[in-house]
Amino acid sequence: PLVVICGDPCSGKTTRAMQLKQYYESKNQVVTLINEEQFNINKSSIYASSTSEKTHRSLLKSLLEKHISPKTLTIIDSLNYIKGSRYEFYCLVRNCKTRHCVIYLKTPLSSCIANNAINKEYDDDLLKDLYSRMEEPIQSNRWDCPMYTVYPDDTLPYEDIDVSLFEEI
Repeated sequence: PLVVICGDPCSGKTTRAMQLKQYYESKNQVVTLINEEQFNINKSSIYASSTSEKTHRSLLKSLLEKHISPKTLTIIDSLNYIKGSRYEFYCLVRNCKTRHCVIYLKTPLSSCIANNAINKEYDDDLLKDLYSRMEEPIQSNRWDCPMYTVYPDDTLPYEDIDVSLFEEI
């Protein structure tokens, strides 16, 4: 199964991905986490140009193709703000005959800016630009369904995610 973590820059995606990973590992589930942090690369440089961003999205997709499996929970933690990318992930999941869900972190711009001031991952103009380009997931799109919208103070809906990914229909 696949969990697509989607949200604006500095919205807490990696924190939520780590919480999810720890939850499933505590249940003895094999988990693969795919994100920018594992490559130790500067996020501003990835998203500064369309060429480098396109290359990065291709890398994420190829890693997903390599790791996706009905027996391993894969979490893809990136902006995932382009609906076309989420659609490609959905197609990979369907071809693998497994399930997926989208966790959308809905965070106000002011919180993203405050988080960025601590971590300094993006320059301010780039962060605001990426925030404005977010193609929010829509529950009625099959590639964004099921979707769980999580606000900064919310707890992840672990039980609902379990049902989406592992229970028989």
